[in-house]
Amino acid sequence: MSSTTCCCNRAEFDLKQFHNHVVSTKDVWKRLSGPLLEKQLQAPFKPFGAFSIEIALQYLEKETALTTIIAELKQKKPRTSWRTKNKRRQKEAFMQSIKDQTKEEATKEEATEEEALHANAEPPEESVGVHELRSFLKAMPDERFSELFDIKASRPSTGCTISSIKCVHDSLYVAGRYNKYSRSLCQTPWIIDGQKKMDTSVEEIITQPLSLAIPSDDTKFSSSGREDVDVRMLGAGRPFVIELVNPRKIHMCQEDMVKIQKEINVSSEDLRVTDLQVVTKLEIKVLKEGEESKTKCYLARCWSPLALTDDALQALGGTKNLVIEQKTPIRVLHRRTLSTRKRVVLEMQAVKIDEHHFSLELETNAGTYVKEFVHGDFGRTCPSLRTLLEADVDILELDVLSVNVDWPKSLTS
Repeated sequence: MSSTTCCCNRAEFDLKQFHNHVVSTKDVWKRLSGPLLEKQLQAPFKPFGAFSIEIALQYLEKETALTTIIAELKQKKPRTSWRTKNKRRQKEAFMQSIKDQTKEEATKEEATEEEALHANAEPPEESVGVHELRSFLKAMPDERFSELFDIKASRPSTGCTISSIKCVHDSLYVAGRYNKYSRSLCQTPWIIDGQKKMDTSVEEIITQPLSLAIPSDDTKFSSSGREDVDVRMLGAGRPFVIELVNPRKIHMCQEDMVKIQKEINVSSEDLRVTDLQVVTKLEIKVLKEGEESKTKCYLARCWSPLALTDDALQALGGTKNLVIEQKTPIRVLHRRTLSTRKRVVLEMQAVKIDEHHFSLELETNAGTYVKEFVHGDFGRTCPSLRTLLEADVDILELDVLSVNVDWPKSLTS
């Protein structure tokens, strides 16, 4: 099975890029069929563009050899653990059931039940991608290649058949910031052993109205970090971006975004979205590049069994650029690699509430586990607030005050 893609866009196909190189059959097919499609569709042709027509061609004469190659590749291909694939499939199944619910409320239970069964089914056969197959063929010894294929130049006895035709558009990216006011709302669907533990999530609240306004094959949610279920996201909010895969609608003006933003904000009292806008893939890369250099500000409400003096709390205000070492916290050890990470508490300020309670405002670099910095996590974070104050302090509540990333651009005056 082979496939080729031709795109309708503005520009001409240039064969200069193939000078002194062997031209693939796929590119020859593009060069010959492109002008014909351009005339038929009345749209300029370009081999690479935002809109593609994917045509899968099947050549049965080499089907046996290709089946043999795929079998050999599967034997050498490292397998993803069944546990990892099953968790991914469970999440995808529930996200799909949510989309079905918004479109067909009457069939919600049947769809959810069927997808849950698929999520717990036996592991499917390993698939092989085109790029994997191409790399495998390039690395194949000449002797083995000659055994599988007749390399003599001869006219084929049969032609290719078209097995499928699919129209695909590049992803559309929608970004914004969200505030979370609830201490019982997770950021993404919380699924354990195929069971959804919470009614909804930040991701679902945002993507449901967006998916209705812009139908697509899939939606992918990502954000600049994440907060725990019991942590509020205050201030200007946390930057996020949603990728709409193969969208059916691509021309969205800012008025459309404002309307969707209002629908999101009306749908829940626990969440508020601002600065919703369409962004480019390049702009997302800028966000990713700033992930390591960003800082965050927090407000923690803490408790101490010992009565803390004003002097002890005021001394914390003089602490600047405190380097700490954090082993992977016990609470996330089941899903994070065990390692020791160095983080920096840039500054902090403590304010006494009463003899046993105080608030702590602090700024840290990206990736700092603030809860563990307060209570020490059984000595796995050092130094911690517990060692600095020489008291068994603990954290009662935590709020994120700001994620210091200037992205996406502010739309408010």
